[in-house]
Amino acid sequence: MAKQSAVDHDVFEALFVRESAVTEGSHTNVFGVIDGELRTYPASNLILGGVTRDVVLELARELGFPVSETPFHIHHLAELQECFLTGTTTDVMPVVQVDGQVVGSGKPGRMTMALYEALAARLYAAVPAGTR
Repeated sequence: MAKQSAVDHDVFEALFVRESAVTEGSHTNVFGVIDGELRTYPASNLILGGVTRDVVLELARELGFPVSETPFHIHHLAELQECFLTGTTTDVMPVVQVDGQVVGSGKPGRMTMALYEALAARLYAAVPAGTR
């Protein structure tokens, strides 16, 4: 129902909020960058686990980005420097606006794009030669 509501409102995704913390999307995991630190809701029974989420966290650490499995809250939206979604069908998808509020510069950020490229490289490397 949440995804359909997003479609009905002409947006890509619906974000879930629990006690003001942004937890996840209807079919994605959500990441935000605040003060240069990559943040996402901690893995728990309150969110769906995500293979892509886990790989992106691993890649972020490999790239030397500060990572914290700490939620950001709706009152942090104005502080977000970057935001992106992860998922099996979304890979790393930049988010440039949440609830009509521009995120950061309104363009995909440096960390988001570095993770997008790192994930693409990891996925491409996993495809057997001859099937690419």
